[in-house]
Amino acid sequence: MQGKQATISIEQYLSLKQFEENYSDEASEAIADLFQECRVIDFSQYQRKAKEKRAHQARARERSFVVLNVVKGLVLDYELKMIKSAQEIDLEAYRAQYQQDPLEQIQNDMRRLGDFAQALEWALTEKGASTVIEATGVLRQHATEELVDTLNYILMSDYFGFKAIKDVMECAVLFDGVYSEDTATCCRLWNELSEAGYEYSLNSIASLCLPEAMAM
Repeated sequence: MQGKQATISIEQYLSLKQFEENYSDEASEAIADLFQECRVIDFSQYQRKAKEKRAHQARARERSFVVLNVVKGLVLDYELKMIKSAQEIDLEAYRAQYQQDPLEQIQNDMRRLGDFAQALEWALTEKGASTVIEATGVLRQHATEELVDTLNYILMSDYFGFKAIKDVMECAVLFDGVYSEDTATCCRLWNELSEAGYEYSLNSIASLCLPEAMAM
């Protein structure tokens, strides 16, 4: 069956034609006004900022392993200092007071500190931390209770070597997409470690404050 064809009158056609013309004029004026009110977006500015952010991120990750090497060096220096101290104390008096051999205590400390340093490296390489201080945040979320206790002890300790670990971890930060290093703190630590005879960490921390450290 053939369907009925729809028809419109001449008056209806002219009305639609007038609406189309009026609508087009209004739309053109609205578009013109819109372009007058809007600013042209400078995409090159966004591209430049994105490039700078990527550069800061890359720099942070590169330097994080330098900071980590300082931490590892401080751990080795701790072992040397503790062994030297153990050789100078009365072993029998120590055993009577602490119910353990000092060398056994040093060995246990080194196990925990070694695990701590390895966990920081894991957070940097496997969990995407950009700085060592960010890595400590990863440890608080994913590490064992013993590792978190080790971290807390280091952050609260008055022992010079542990205070140095805390300071060097906090000297390199990535904040709001911008990477920065506290060079003054690094250079202060370089001098203090040099005076204290900390051999393993000295070269690593020097690379954080060159040429300032070498000039002192």
